[in-house]
Amino acid sequence: MNALDQLRQALAAVPPEALVPAGWVLDRLGDRTPSPAESAPELLTVRQLAELLHRSRSTVRAWCERGEFAGAVKVQDRAWLVPRVAVDGFLERQRGSGRSTDAPVADRSHGRADLGAWRRLRWPKDGTA
Repeated sequence: MNALDQLRQALAAVPPEALVPAGWVLDRLGDRTPSPAESAPELLTVRQLAELLHRSRSTVRAWCERGEFAGAVKVQDRAWLVPRVAVDGFLERQRGSGRSTDAPVADRSHGRADLGAWRRLRWPKDGTA
């Protein structure tokens, strides 16, 4: 039985006026194509990840530097390789987070120096530093 016959058979049980989601039809055919993340290699380059996530390479590099991808490795102090499972984890965190800004500054810095610390300094009342 070819794919067209399978489709006819699957749709025979559905009323003619019904709206049928494409995913349902593909599930019935048993011929689902994998998502881009599923078909990606085990280790992704910055270029591949940028294309997959529709972001610039500089944005992906910044995410790597911040440690957003668990297990990402910088090869020869130049190129990043990111495990595909780390991308799945990153996307889950992005879906789950509402970009909350109530975290303390130290938690958002990911080990970097707090460049805004000077704003919290208290100067002496007499004006001498």
